[in-house]
Amino acid sequence: MKHNTIRKVIAVLFLLTLGTSINSAVAMESGSKVEDDSSQYLSAAYLDTQGLAEKILEGNYKEYVGMIPEQENRIINLYVFGSISSELSDLLKSNTSVAVSINPAAYSLKTLKNGERTVTSYVVEGKIPLGLDLKSTHVNDDGSGLTITLKSNPSKEGEEWLSELERILQIHLDIKVDESEIVPLASRTADVSPWHGGAFYTLIGSNPPSFCSTGFGVVSNTTNLNYLLTARHCFPTGTGLADEFPETTQTGMRIGSWGPESYYSYPAHDIALIRPNGGIVSSYVFDGSYSTGNTTRVTSVASNIIGGSVCANGANSGRHCLLNITVGPSTMYIGTNAVLDVVTAQRADFTIVAAPGDSGGPVTSAGSVPNTLRGNGIIYAVSNPQGTCSAFNTPTNEPALCYRTLYFTDLASDLADSHMSLK
Repeated sequence: MKHNTIRKVIAVLFLLTLGTSINSAVAMESGSKVEDDSSQYLSAAYLDTQGLAEKILEGNYKEYVGMIPEQENRIINLYVFGSISSELSDLLKSNTSVAVSINPAAYSLKTLKNGERTVTSYVVEGKIPLGLDLKSTHVNDDGSGLTITLKSNPSKEGEEWLSELERILQIHLDIKVDESEIVPLASRTADVSPWHGGAFYTLIGSNPPSFCSTGFGVVSNTTNLNYLLTARHCFPTGTGLADEFPETTQTGMRIGSWGPESYYSYPAHDIALIRPNGGIVSSYVFDGSYSTGNTTRVTSVASNIIGGSVCANGANSGRHCLLNITVGPSTMYIGTNAVLDVVTAQRADFTIVAAPGDSGGPVTSAGSVPNTLRGNGIIYAVSNPQGTCSAFNTPTNEPALCYRTLYFTDLASDLADSHMSLK
């Protein structure tokens, strides 16, 4: 395809709802368990660079397009469209510890976001030609255009269509191929009210049985009612009756219920709301191994920046830290359904980050106050199976695949879409 680069990535993408058979296992010692890998050291260089990057992102400067931080080197490569505002200039002048390289972007962030929305509308409306399967679209961090990820190599007709799309959008397109198979996967065991994030729940009456994790306790901005945020794909499709699938802990205690779908489901972000019994949720999440009783308070929402360090905290496999964000919020496609603002993270040592049953669990990062956390997102999916490992909190305790690449939905976007705030 003219002027476009096609890159190929071999990966397998899975949603983390327990109960789906997987055939692409990688050999690994059967029965090996994943220990809590919570040890996490954030250097002064990381904290200084990440802190400035978050201030830049949260400033909503009109000229801002993207950035590529190098946290351990105290460097931020900043990309802007047009001239630097006095507000951003003042912020950069106040910084004394991080080197900021200011670079021109080819497009404004508004132009790129509008292009991403146009591509998504084509997918949702079924306007993509047959034989051209789109997986995701995201804004390039250097403002050079959009990256469109395909599920397989495009045909000649597909390449021609992508070239025509580039002409229509008037935006440079980078094309890569990610050979993925998307499979639903969906399990801390005996939670009590006030209900915590990172806890096991099961859907009574679902077939096959579904086991997932709670995410964060949230409060409605309009009614002040309490809910538990979790993943939408944990629930059956086509259901809408309240109490049709009540949620319980592994010990059988009822947490609450989900439904009707139109009120408690936000498929554009793959999130759902559980109405808890007694109406009380906690601002704490379980924080440790798969068998932990330890909890830590979540005090605020974090920005998801390239190179940022996060922890996945699913109920089945426990906490896994030292995950670095490798791709910022992207739009991912499953058929004609689009899931917005999906973030990609991976450990540098390629050890596991999640297992079946972790869907809906919280993704967090260190808080500004000791012994607190910030919320980054909700566990959505995984790819790159690392091998077979023991199940942890599943009722059957059958071995399952564990994975080393994590996808999670951006919590700030999740809360905005559902009109919720953290508890």
